Amino acid sequence: MISALILSQMNSFDTDDIPELSKLKHFTLLASAASDHSLLPFTSLIRASPNLEKFTLKLNWPFISGREHRNTSKKGESFPLQHLKIVEICGRRTEVELVEFFLQNAVALERIVDQPFPGCLPRIGEEKTSRKLAKEQLVGIVPSHVELVII
Repeated sequence: MISALILSQMNSFDTDDIPELSKLKHFTLLASAASDHSLLPFTSLIRASPNLEKFTLKLNWPFISGREHRNTSKKGESFPLQHLKIVEICGRRTEVELVEFFLQNAVALERIVDQPFPGCLPRIGEEKTSRKLAKEQLVGIVPSHVELVII
């Protein structure tokens, strides 16, 4: 039984080798990623779980990259997520790319939870600023039938 998958580098796995996990309903992914890396490559792991209802991404934070630019993907691979109802993203700034991917592919999506600073001690005012930025970035793109929770 897989309860969590831990990755330290996004390019260190071959998604073609992942067997179908048809009984997996809740997938928690613990990962480290530089702040300038796109998280869209992680979505390929979800493809192996066709009956997934809840996806939780917990990122180690902070992890500072030496690069100044954001390494973005053009778009996540598109595939239907028929049963996915809840997405939780914890651990760093709001991941608009990833949220857009789920909004485009998860037809049963009911809730998105964004928690930029779980379990760490942000500088004074940083947590409030992060929440405000998350709200500004997400309110306009999340449809009214999807509950948006910013913690």
